[in-house]
Amino acid sequence: MELKDFKDVVRAMTKEEFESTINEDIKFVEGFKYFLRHDDATRIVEHIKSVLEASVDYYYPNHPEPKAEPGDMGEVSDGYHTFNELYRYRMLYNAAFFNLLARNGQVEVCKSRRHSDGEKCFGSDDWFIVMAILPTGQVSNHYKSKYWDLFDVPERETAFEYDGHTPNEAADRLEKYLKLPRHGMTFEKALEQLKLGRKIKRIDWGKKYICMFIAESDVNILMVDTGQKVASNWNPTEHDIMSNDWEIAG
Repeated sequence: MELKDFKDVVRAMTKEEFESTINEDIKFVEGFKYFLRHDDATRIVEHIKSVLEASVDYYYPNHPEPKAEPGDMGEVSDGYHTFNELYRYRMLYNAAFFNLLARNGQVEVCKSRRHSDGEKCFGSDDWFIVMAILPTGQVSNHYKSKYWDLFDVPERETAFEYDGHTPNEAADRLEKYLKLPRHGMTFEKALEQLKLGRKIKRIDWGKKYICMFIAESDVNILMVDTGQKVASNWNPTEHDIMSNDWEIAG
């Protein structure tokens, strides 16, 4: 969902409102003077007051204050980007990332207009969900249907079964995924191992691996997916050839 869907719940606090709130806090802190007679306690109270007073300039520096038309929360700005711009950036980065995962066969990725229980996303045809099962866990996002074609990933009648992750958990899983080691064999070294009859795979491939099958004079290189129990002819992509995250499959 987008920020404008929450316009009746969330809005930016103006500088004047913030100052008013801080002044109330200062009055509350000053009340402690009547109970704390010790000089050290008085200094602590004065320090807290100074921090509260300084917070106004800290949170509202001399760049333009957020401005927006009433009710249009998407146009709220931090002085540099609006929420609409940031949501668009997130969607485009997400599409590029998911498309790369799907293209390289690294992890399971899908898009669907229905959740795993068969229900439409938010009960409408206007939304869809994209999901990926990373080595560090499942991640997902919802987007409006107008962005459907930007996600060049496998389409499913229903999405993968949702594991209950929260947005923060999904972010943690993405960060852990980015920190996974990416160093292994080059494609050239991996081919040498393949010629010796060994199975090879890229680090992120999960249950998929490559093997060589020789029948009479024909040499076939197959990708085997032990999870789906299927095998198919395989040709390396440019990214496969340039990568150095190849390893021998167990």
